[in-house]
Order: sequence, then C-alpha cells, then structure tokens
Amino acid sequence: MLTLAQQAQVDAWFPGAELVADLSWPEALTRVLRLRTLDGDVVVKAAGEVMAGHAPREIAAGRQLHGPGLPELLAASEPDRVLALRFQPGELVQDAPAEDDPVVFAAMGRLLATVRLIDFGRYALRPAYTDLVRVWHRYPEGDPRVDALVDGLGIRRWDGAGWWAERLYQGVSTVVWASDRGFDDFAEDGRRMLRRALGGTMDR
Repeated sequence: MLTLAQQAQVDAWFPGAELVADLSWPEALTRVLRLRTLDGDVVVKAAGEVMAGHAPREIAAGRQLHGPGLPELLAASEPDRVLALRFQPGELVQDAPAEDDPVVFAAMGRLLATVRLIDFGRYALRPAYTDLVRVWHRYPEGDPRVDALVDGLGIRRWDGAGWWAERLYQGVSTVVWASDRGFDDFAEDGRRMLRRALGGTMDR
C-alpha cells in the first residue's frame, strides 16, 4: 500500500485516476502502479522505507536525463519517496521470448549508452560496468547476449581489477542487505554471485 502522504500526492497529481495494473515485484519494496488518467496512462513508483535511498536517485535521473526511449518524469516528491512517469508501452524482456535474441541486447546497449545506466534507482556517475553485474550474473559465461549488450554500449575494454572487485562488492552487499531483511532467496543469489566471481577470472 501507498502511505497516506504518497496517496495524497498521487490524488493531487492525477485526480480521478483509475488503477490499471499493479506492476510491483513480489517483495513490494517499491509499489509500481499503472494508472489511467485524463491525459493518458502513467506509472507511479512509491518507495517504502527500505528503498528510501533509491527514490531520490531515480527522481534525479528523471530530472536530468532526457531523450528518445528514456522515461519521462511527470511529477515527483522526494520527501514522500514517490514519482510518476509517462507510461511506455512494451513488455519486459526478462523471461520473454525476446530474452533469447542477442539483437535485442545490442539495441538495449545502444539505448543505455546515452545514459550509461540500467537501474535509475542507482543513478550516479560511476563506471558503466558497475551496472552490468546483474546481467553478467544472470547468463552463462561467454553468452552472446552479454557480448551484444557490451558491444551496444560501446565498451571495448574492461578494467579487469575494477570489474572483479565490483562483482565481489555487489555480491557481498546483496548477501548483507538481503540477510538483514529476511530475503533468503535474494541472499542466496548474492552468494552465487560471489562463488562465480571467486571461481572465475578477473578479465572478461
């Protein structure tokens, strides 16, 4: 559920809006709602206290990054950890037939090259490879989809030590964060990241 303050902001921005779909992940740490308004469909993202650090970064990304294919920020309240984006039609690549097509990953890489980010909730200036750890972890070593994404991003050389250290950092961070909050499956995902990073090479 949205907090009272978050709901009040949404009601003020989009009076009379109707809920079309709840797009939140199962953990519901951030509520993601598709609403139908008089001016078209919008997506509202309302972060819980656990995700309080992500909301300001995503709002900053929406205010600073503009261009074709990028989310359009319509309204935001940092104190209430809530923002609204114009709805973009489409389907998630993950777990869909398109996920098997390297061409899709190359196109995604070209789009992301304009902003150097995948997750706007982590928006900040950092090496591009830091946003590729989750992609690297999801697919087997040498998978052409990862190579296609990297080629689309225009990355020709990886910082071996930095890349290896980033995998360790994100693996440890995932284990600690998830364990503290009782998300056992997510904690195990972090352990798998660590096992793979420690058992592999420092170079791509």
